[in-house]
Amino acid sequence: GLYIKDDMERMGTMLEYSDYYSYDYAGVKTSRYLYAKMFLNSLTREAMDGCHPYLLSANPYEVYVSYVEDVLKGSIDSFVGEDLYKGCIDVYKWVGMFYAYIHGRTGMLTKDIVRLLNIDSTLEYFSIGHQMSFENAMLRAADEVGNGKIRLL
Repeated sequence: GLYIKDDMERMGTMLEYSDYYSYDYAGVKTSRYLYAKMFLNSLTREAMDGCHPYLLSANPYEVYVSYVEDVLKGSIDSFVGEDLYKGCIDVYKWVGMFYAYIHGRTGMLTKDIVRLLNIDSTLEYFSIGHQMSFENAMLRAADEVGNGKIRLL
């Protein structure tokens, strides 16, 4: 319940505004796409999946800073680049919320979800997925992946 909603909001906000967070942090706007690809597979997200107390109580910017400083040693160079879907409002928010929802409903690590539903296919799925409930979007995505690879708790 509450954990899923908080995690969804934190993840969605962080991915949606990561380019602005980069600007606040280092004076450089970055690619939300490259950031999302890296963060979803990161040790920081894995710690969040494991209910790390600081990361689950931190605001999205604090999680961003923790990831950049602790994992990337202060360098944002790896996600400087062109942003995909830069004209779309809330696309990365939905993507972050979608992955967090699946994690909360299945208990799967986000990096394992991303292996099944990579960010490129999830970004494409946004056009229809954001019009559904997260539950229906997840069930439809699970059907597309097939073979019971995504199972609810």
